[in-house]
Amino acid sequence: MKQLKSFLFLFLASTLFWACSDDDTVNKSLWGDSYARFVRNAMTVTSTEGTAEAIIDWQQSTWEITLGEGNIVTNVTPTSGGDNNGEHQFTKVTLTCNANTSMDTRTQVIRLTDRNGTTTELTITQEGAGGIALTVDPAVKYQPVAGFGGMYAVSIWGTPTITADEMNKMYSPDGLGYSILRLMIYADETRWADDVDGAKIAQSHGATVFACPWNIPAEWADKVDDKDHLKPEHYTAYADHLIKYINFMKQNGVDIYAVSVQNEPDMDFTAWTPQEVVNFLKQEGARIRETGVKLMSPEACGYQPEYTDAVLNDAEAFAQTDIVAGHLYQGFIDLSSDYVKDRHDYVCGLYPRLGGKTWWMTEHLFNDGEKEEDPSMWQFLN
Repeated sequence: MKQLKSFLFLFLASTLFWACSDDDTVNKSLWGDSYARFVRNAMTVTSTEGTAEAIIDWQQSTWEITLGEGNIVTNVTPTSGGDNNGEHQFTKVTLTCNANTSMDTRTQVIRLTDRNGTTTELTITQEGAGGIALTVDPAVKYQPVAGFGGMYAVSIWGTPTITADEMNKMYSPDGLGYSILRLMIYADETRWADDVDGAKIAQSHGATVFACPWNIPAEWADKVDDKDHLKPEHYTAYADHLIKYINFMKQNGVDIYAVSVQNEPDMDFTAWTPQEVVNFLKQEGARIRETGVKLMSPEACGYQPEYTDAVLNDAEAFAQTDIVAGHLYQGFIDLSSDYVKDRHDYVCGLYPRLGGKTWWMTEHLFNDGEKEEDPSMWQFLN
């Protein structure tokens, strides 16, 4: 699992998204030394009014954009740029789009011409306003949404500290209005104070603060298949560690809403088998919950059924679990894949099994491809 290297948030936004074509690879041998081209030759925007972005790949060339017939794009900023002596680079342009009030999909072509007179085209497809019939049965209730937010900068990874101004912009009702903050429970207790100030700002705006451990203190670890596992004889000491964290944060003005047994017990941090998670919940769960803080588990990657079912199917362990947690990294979008469809159906079927308890998706990293030189690989743009 990729480590979180920055403070990344799940959010809902009424933005326009693009759908890429297959032509996403920059091929300098094909385009020569002097050229300008759209990185993609097709994109799709929603029916609502707003903006979208396109990226131009160019070197040693000026360029100019012209609009073809159509009423989707009303303005492009900038419409020209480049430099005949400029080194290879990418330029982002903003497209202002009208709303499509019809039921029909429509298209418009935008043309980019470089210094050589070579023209490439970007085809904009805009969805129709459409119409959806909803049937609401007030007798059927589903889990309420607890909120949206993200994770605070992890100090032990050297992640840049998020400033007070940035925290206020994210959590203030006058800003983005985030309502949940996730913290790491550091194995080194001397680092716990690193997150206090940021958590207090989020909390001052009404945010729910919860925390998850990545690794246990090294002296409690037992190597199994080259991975650290918590020795059973240290279960009580580990529970004391979590309780001490809860009390430390409370003494410093932060009320922790919930703690997790382990972040991704199935991945590359401290490893737990499903049965180890169950055993710990049964032995130490009640004592942790006596603090008034909720206990979440198993928080496996992709809601691994081996872990989630182990907790749900053990009555004693499930009794000590207030929030069933997991991470969505399987996508759940391309349901033509049997694997994805099975996992999608599994997650969608969880809530009715919880007897009134809730399940939370506590992590999804959005910046896949962030270090790619080719902007078309920056998946978080899509």
